Amino acid sequence: MNSCMGVAAALSMLAGMAPSVPDYDAPADAWSVLTARFELAQCAPGAPHHDALHEQSGDAAALRTVFRRAEPWIAYLVAEVVNRDLPGELALLPIVESGFNAFAQSRREAAGSWQLLQTTAHHKGLAVNDEYDGRRDMLAATPAALDYLEDLHRRLDEDWHLAIQAYNAGPTRVRRLLQRHPHSVDARQRVYASLPGETRAHHARLMGLACLFSRPADFDLELPHVAMQPGFGVLELDRPVDLAVVAAAAELETQTLLELNAGLRGPTTPRQGPQRLLVPAESVQRVRRILDQPEAIPASLTTDIQAKARELEALRDELLPERHFHHRVRPGDNLWVLSQRYSVPAGAIRRTNGLAEGARLRAGQLIRIPPGQKTLPPHQYRIQPGDTLWSIARDHGMSVQELIANNALGMDQPLIPGHVITVTERNDWEALLQVLNP
Repeated sequence: MNSCMGVAAALSMLAGMAPSVPDYDAPADAWSVLTARFELAQCAPGAPHHDALHEQSGDAAALRTVFRRAEPWIAYLVAEVVNRDLPGELALLPIVESGFNAFAQSRREAAGSWQLLQTTAHHKGLAVNDEYDGRRDMLAATPAALDYLEDLHRRLDEDWHLAIQAYNAGPTRVRRLLQRHPHSVDARQRVYASLPGETRAHHARLMGLACLFSRPADFDLELPHVAMQPGFGVLELDRPVDLAVVAAAAELETQTLLELNAGLRGPTTPRQGPQRLLVPAESVQRVRRILDQPEAIPASLTTDIQAKARELEALRDELLPERHFHHRVRPGDNLWVLSQRYSVPAGAIRRTNGLAEGARLRAGQLIRIPPGQKTLPPHQYRIQPGDTLWSIARDHGMSVQELIANNALGMDQPLIPGHVITVTERNDWEALLQVLNP
């Protein structure tokens, strides 16, 4: 490796780490730096990963989406891998885990680009609370995930293949399989053969991607050029900041701002979590001036701020998994049927599930339903996942009996997400009493 100090060091300082990442003699491309560090995949024709390579090389649309999502983060991620002297293949795990989708959530409740479980996040010091989920914050989740991989590597005979498999299947399962063949020369192969098919496919996809990115021209693939410099700026904060105000005053795209700050669960930066805001690299100075002089924001921006707040709320509804519920497709269901049932635009359901135009739903398929449109009058409420009669009554200053009477509900009647019920409007004085006397 070449060694001098520069942009990679700036990346480290940007993330609040010691600037010890080696730099390069000429302007470097992040993907090229990464592929030069690949050391695990076997890519010759007939090798174990060759079939997975061909399978993934044919999905050009998925790769374009991955490259777009990865663009702000890849230089930072490569700097982390270089700084720790890790195999480059580990930096491809967010592709295999989530397609670099920070808002992804699995059936097991793993979340973020790295698909970390809450127990792993807690063990690695990531905050997960009502305002912030560190698993979706790429700047926080990347060091946690790499720390976890290094732990697995140490615990599993310093074998990176076993560590990667344990990342998917769990370290206990891999350790038990390894203990069955403690002195076998082909222990790794025996462990691999005994793992669940999902884990074998996960490992094969990762290695196949490494082979594909190592020889992109052989498969008519062009890796994007991304400079080894920050794709974002980090602004340290001394107070919570409203994203809608920043987006309007600095003329930032709401989706870009939300994707850079995917760990946020609400309209402001958290009180309990990292006191920082990520913005596009080219916007750092403009946003800094706004944060330093909030009193200088003109009153004429009020309408724009309100519009940005609505945009951000709609995007959060569409992207944040905790705001969704699930529908198991039945025979006869289609997007129009689901749209009518849940009062959600068919396009929003299609985008939420990554469905192509005209895609047909399969019976048994699990579809995520984003929340319905927030156009209800104050005396009505759309039921959300996890709601109970008690929680709805509490939030609207009612008794459970009043809620049941207003809607002719049975005490044991299940609440169906998406259905609209009648609630009592609560004035500010009643709201204060509810806070003082919960």
